[in-house]
Amino acid sequence: MPLNKLRWVQKAKSLLRGLKEGKQAAPEDVDYVLREMDKLPVLAASSLRLSEVRDAFGLKRDDRLEEIWGPEEKDIIPVPETVLSRIYDMEQALGHDPTNEATVRWKLDIILQACVRVEQKNVAMRHPERTEKPVTLTAETHLECEIVHKGQAVILNGRSDYTMWYGDHGLDTNLVICEAKDRCNHGTGLGQCLAYMAMVHKIRKKENHINSIIYGCVTDGEMFSFLRIDNDDKYSFWHCQEWGVNPSARNKIWTHLVRITKCASALSPRTSVKKVNRVVDASSGEQKYWKIQFGSSSGMSEEEMEL
Repeated sequence: MPLNKLRWVQKAKSLLRGLKEGKQAAPEDVDYVLREMDKLPVLAASSLRLSEVRDAFGLKRDDRLEEIWGPEEKDIIPVPETVLSRIYDMEQALGHDPTNEATVRWKLDIILQACVRVEQKNVAMRHPERTEKPVTLTAETHLECEIVHKGQAVILNGRSDYTMWYGDHGLDTNLVICEAKDRCNHGTGLGQCLAYMAMVHKIRKKENHINSIIYGCVTDGEMFSFLRIDNDDKYSFWHCQEWGVNPSARNKIWTHLVRITKCASALSPRTSVKKVNRVVDASSGEQKYWKIQFGSSSGMSEEEMEL
C-alpha cells in the first residue's frame, strides 16, 4: 500500500476508534480523510496488458509496417564508429556478467546521448545564431493521466526510463524510450511503453496540439521494438533484428532513432519556422487530469494543468 494511502487509512481508523469511545473528531481530521477518500484509485501502467491499453485509450492497430517503418536502403545511416567504440569499451569492462536492466541502460545511455548530440550539432551548424538546444534527453519522467479502466475512473501512472523532448513544456515530447528490460522481460515492456505513449498522446490531443504523433521503443540492449501512435489514434509496432547480429541490423536501428530525433527537432519552436497555435480549455473547475514530473527528484520542476 502506498505511504500516502496508508496515512489516511490509519487516520480513518483512529477517528473511528475515537468515535466508538465517545471522543469528538477534529473537523480538520474528518476533512482530510474525506478528501483522501474522494481521490481516484491509482493504477500502475506496468500492470496493463497491451489489449487493456488499447481499450482504455481507444487505439486501433495500424498494419502498414513497410510504409511506416521500412526505410529505403539509400536512407540507411551507419552507426558512428565513436558509438561502436564506446559500446565495445563498456562491454569489455563488464566481463561475462549476465545482462540486466542496469547494464541495458548503460548501453542505451551511449546510443541515445550520441543520437541527440548528432542532431544538436547538425542544427547548430545550420543555425549558428541559435543557442537553445533543439532537442534534449531526460531520464525517469513521471507521468499521470486520468483514464477509464474496466468502467472505473482511475489515475494511470508510471515512470518512463528515457524521454526525448523538443521543448521546455511537459507536452513537447516526440519519443518515449520507455523501458530498458533484461532479456527475459523484453516482451512485457510493450504494453507499458504503449501506455506511456498513449498518456502523452491523449494529453497532447486534449490540449489541441496539431501534431500528436508519439514514438516509443522497448529494448533489452539487443532486440529493439519500435512503436508509434499517429494523429488518428492508430498504433503500430516494428520488431527489428538484434543490434549485434550484423552491421545492417544495427544501422537500421540507428537510422530509426536518428529519424525520430530529427522529427522532434523539426517540430521544435527553436528550429521550426511554423508557429503552432496552442489552445488550453481551462473552463472546467475539475481536478487536474494529468501531471508530468521531470527527473526522479521531488525537487525537479513539475508541469500541471487544471482543466
